[in-house]
Formats: sequence, structure tokens, C-alpha cells
Amino acid sequence: MDPLTRIKAQYQKRHQQDIENLNPHTRLRLAYVPEIPEGWSPTEYESEHIDVTSGIDNMVPTEPFVALFTLLGYSLKNWRTHCLNQYGVDVANRQPSSYCSPRTAAENRSNWAKALREPQNIITKNSGAVSYRELYHAVENASYGGTPCVIFETDLFTLLSHDFNLDSQITPASSLPQGRGGLVGWHNWSNGSGHLSLLSNPLLLPANKSAWHYAEFHDHGPSDIYDFVSEAFAGFWKNLPQEESFLACQID
Repeated sequence: MDPLTRIKAQYQKRHQQDIENLNPHTRLRLAYVPEIPEGWSPTEYESEHIDVTSGIDNMVPTEPFVALFTLLGYSLKNWRTHCLNQYGVDVANRQPSSYCSPRTAAENRSNWAKALREPQNIITKNSGAVSYRELYHAVENASYGGTPCVIFETDLFTLLSHDFNLDSQITPASSLPQGRGGLVGWHNWSNGSGHLSLLSNPLLLPANKSAWHYAEFHDHGPSDIYDFVSEAFAGFWKNLPQEESFLACQID
């Protein structure tokens, strides 16, 4: 299914209204879910943890967890180093606890060892859009994990004229401190938990037709969960011309 058709269908199902009957200036909130497989719902693509709640020391390095780091230009190796230096926690060396059996801890250490060996095509151009500190808060405060996502608001006219075959960019456009607007993190559409951080700098979004969704497709959409003012979702969304859309990637 192409992205626009999917977004229209999700809006129709949620609001019982045809999106094309809205005023072109109507504001809509969209979700970009990096690396989600074609045909999957965001509720099927959630991070995993091995404790009662998620935290930096108990995340499983599955694709829904790693995908956000890749998008934001951070490698797992650097994330591990950062957590060791800043918090004294080795994310790849989980030890048993009352909630984590020796077998589970050993399996997770093995999963991390494998993930750290695999090449990671990080988008270096995006490093700085969200800080390590904000990523730490997202991992720690998304208590039950969630779907990696970028959430932002645009108008219907821009949505209908967008070329989903091209890369695009979100540029913070609100009157919040540092001109912030647009949100990124893990959101759990299944139960309404999660944690989203404000973008500090422009974020490049690789063309991926399966990634685009209407953010409020579910009862537990971000608008109903978080206390962000409306400006927090505001961002300039535009296609990048082909000469500007080269992804500055780095294999780590």
C-alpha cells in the first residue's frame, strides 16, 4: 500500500471521515516509523526488554530498538561507550537479578555481542537532531518500550502534494526554546506509554513507503498521551531535491 493511501485509510477508520473532504489547511499529525516492514502496523513493531520495565541496562537490541539509533546517527558502539562513561552502566553486559534469570541475562549478553559485531549504516547527517542525553531519557522513561518513531504535524495540502519517493526533512519550526518542534522517541500505541523528545536540529528521513502512518490511528495516539503544547509537533516538512538527498551514512 502506498503511504498516502495508508494514511487516508487510517484517518477514515479513526474519524469516520474522508480526509480529502477536509480544509486544505487542516493540521494532521504523522508518524514516520524507521525500518518497519511493509504491511506491519506500528503496534507490531515494538522494542523489547528483559525486565519488568525497560531501561538502559535491559533492552534487547532488536530492530525496533536499533532503528532509532541508526536514524539519529548514533552507533550502538558509541551508545555503549556513552552509557559506560556517563552512567557506569554496560548496556551489553546485563547480569542476573530478581527479575532476570541467569539464562535470560546470558542470552541478552549474547544478543548484544552479535549486534555490536554487525555493520550499522548510521545516518551521520542526523547526529545532533537529538542528544545522547535525550536518548537516555527516552530509553529510561518509555517504561514498556514502544515503536521507534518521528511525530510531527503538517497541513493537508502539504501531505497531498508530498512525493514519498524522495527523501524528506523535518526542520523544527515552533516558537519553543531553540525553535524546537517535531518529536522523536519510542511510543507505545498498544498501551499509551512511551517517551518523545523535541528535535533540536533538522532531521533527514530516508524515503521508505512502509514508514508513513497517521499518528492518531489508535486510541493511544501521542496527542492523547503527552502534555506537549501544539507547537511541539510543528515542523517544516519538505521533500529534498535529489542533489540534496544523498544520505551521509557511515558503516560502524
